[in-house]
Amino acid sequence: MSIRAIIVDDVEENRVSLRRMMEIMRLHIDVVGESSTVEETIELVNSTEFDILFLDVELGESKSFEIFDRLINTDFKIIFVTAHSNYAIDAIRLSAVDFLLKPINPEDLVSAVKRVQKEMEKSDYLRVLETLNSNINSTSKEDKKILLKSHDSIKVVKVTSIVRCEANINYTTFYFVDQSKLVVSRPLKEFELVLKDYGFFRPHKSHLVNTNFISSFEKKDGGHILLSDHTMIPVSTRKKEQLFEVLSQL
Repeated sequence: MSIRAIIVDDVEENRVSLRRMMEIMRLHIDVVGESSTVEETIELVNSTEFDILFLDVELGESKSFEIFDRLINTDFKIIFVTAHSNYAIDAIRLSAVDFLLKPINPEDLVSAVKRVQKEMEKSDYLRVLETLNSNINSTSKEDKKILLKSHDSIKVVKVTSIVRCEANINYTTFYFVDQSKLVVSRPLKEFELVLKDYGFFRPHKSHLVNTNFISSFEKKDGGHILLSDHTMIPVSTRKKEQLFEVLSQL
């Protein structure tokens, strides 16, 4: 089944290049529209039936995020495209939205499209857009939110409410300040990348902790972190020096 897509980029050469790459990689994507400005994009998105929006972050002097407050149609998935790993990437990662870095790697394009195809059956994408909009407009790290997808639900939580994360093969369990927990079907290493700039530290291959909840470091049994919820987290030998540096800055 063919996927209907809109490509938004202020450089025509980039739009042509992306279309050709889709054809070469045999992604069966039907490009039903293209635009190069915020105003054109808003009109096109609101008047067109499609499945995926390939959205360039920078549109001339404008930011593509400006479109979200003016959309009527939100029945589509987004793959952001950007030339650099800039301020926007953090907000995009927290909001569980796919993105591609220019120049686009064909294999990355295929992977992103496959991930989006899996998401197409889920209808709660409006929460993704709301979370993204909140993160883009938030100037404080304390107000940032992360979107977590479990097997049967989508949960939006403040990053500051996460006490720790624990790995279980390709799953990650989140533990929160209210003592609730949530299992997410993504590996811990992905969340380490997303949360590392928000006060999180990975002392052990199976654990990621919010340093704001560290109570002490215990030397017994090779070294453990004691968290404020009384959880003991092991510290690997190679991470001890790095941990001490982190603790000295708290």
